[in-house]
Amino acid sequence: MNRDLGETPLERFQRENPSLRPLPSVEPTALFPREPRQISSDGCLHYGGNRYPVSMKLALQEVWIDSIFGRDLQVYAKTGELLLILPLSLSKQTKRPLHPEHEVVNQAYQEKRKQKKGAGRKSFKKQSEL
Repeated sequence: MNRDLGETPLERFQRENPSLRPLPSVEPTALFPREPRQISSDGCLHYGGNRYPVSMKLALQEVWIDSIFGRDLQVYAKTGELLLILPLSLSKQTKRPLHPEHEVVNQAYQEKRKQKKGAGRKSFKKQSEL
């Protein structure tokens, strides 16, 4: 029996239960403030001293980030739409990470360069044979 209430907590709960409403569900991440960040021109998001490659479509855009329990980094558009979830690196990067979209462009550039180099050699050979 509670001295102030004049009844046990269970009796009080049973009496008030019909007028109680369920609490609204809350997304746990909504309790933590999001941080604004700008994606660099090379398509990387900087966080915690590391670079995380993201889509080049996001380059130079401002996004909001959320660190979830130190394991994942959620990236949101300014509108609040979840864009992607990145696994956080627990160690500091010692070198710049490879960006998948850059690799495709670099490979295409290298192929083009080889073709031009090969074409230049062929034309030089033809001219020297004359």
